Amino acid sequence: INLSKMKLYYFSSKGRCEMLKLLLKEAKVDYEFKGYTWFDDKEWIEIKKTGKFDFDQLPALEDDGKIYGQSNAILHYLAAKYGFAPETPEDRYLNEWWLGALADIIGKMLPILFATLDEEKEKLTEEFFKIFAPLYLGAFEKRLAAKSNKDFLVSEKYQPADFSFVGLFSGMFDYPNVGGTWKELVKKY
Repeated sequence: INLSKMKLYYFSSKGRCEMLKLLLKEAKVDYEFKGYTWFDDKEWIEIKKTGKFDFDQLPALEDDGKIYGQSNAILHYLAAKYGFAPETPEDRYLNEWWLGALADIIGKMLPILFATLDEEKEKLTEEFFKIFAPLYLGAFEKRLAAKSNKDFLVSEKYQPADFSFVGLFSGMFDYPNVGGTWKELVKKY
């Protein structure tokens, strides 16, 4: 048995790793974090050449000598390992509903964050905040309004959707061109 400390690899930002950190914190797991800087980190460039991480992507988790990739897959692995996994088919469905919706948001946000032309960024941002975000936040509001316990997204305890939701939105507030608009939109809902 390998009793080495769990190790989480990501960049020095919240991003797709924040939900994993939140789950580990809630589970009171002592782990090591290795943060790389974006794009120009020489150590990251070298480690990518080794093929250590699936698809040369992060986040990655090292646990008992095994490397795990893909953020949602890691989230489910940790949820099962530490007692946060959905227990009923309905809870499973609701977790996947939330995770799918949050993946949609990320899919719409990334082009904005990485747009290189100001006109393109402005057009994508306007479309996102006038059409897409209200549609999704409205659906979130409707889903939450139907729940008696509003402390959790799905049931009476933390589950993967809760960690993903908090991780995603806390990270969005860190981007100056997006965060302020999110804060105003979230207040509305």
